[in-house]
Amino acid sequence: MEEARRLASLQKRRELRAAGIEVREKRRRKRGIDYAEEIPFEKKPAPGFYDTSSEAFDPLDPNFKRLRQQQLDGELRRDKEAREQRKDKERLKNRKENNLPEAILAQNKCVSLLYNIALLNCVKI
Repeated sequence: MEEARRLASLQKRRELRAAGIEVREKRRRKRGIDYAEEIPFEKKPAPGFYDTSSEAFDPLDPNFKRLRQQQLDGELRRDKEAREQRKDKERLKNRKENNLPEAILAQNKCVSLLYNIALLNCVKI
């Protein structure tokens, strides 16, 4: 229906133009805010205490590196954990290579401790 109405008005304008009668299209008044034309609810900043006229700002070349959240937060926890795990694996490997009997005893103590904790958690009192 909308398409038929649009085509009919287009044909009518063409016929009138061919007859020499110029018909101007009425501009429809847009309701609401035209976001392409203006910034909605924009507040201009108040003049400050300091002179900023000497500051140089190139809007075409901003430094986005300083704006990243990752740089503000620092190193991620999962990255720290992964690095620490790699260090632990390396230490364990070195310990096994250099002092094999002591490394086996330490590993057995860890395993037996974990086994005892698992047993304690599984047993209902």
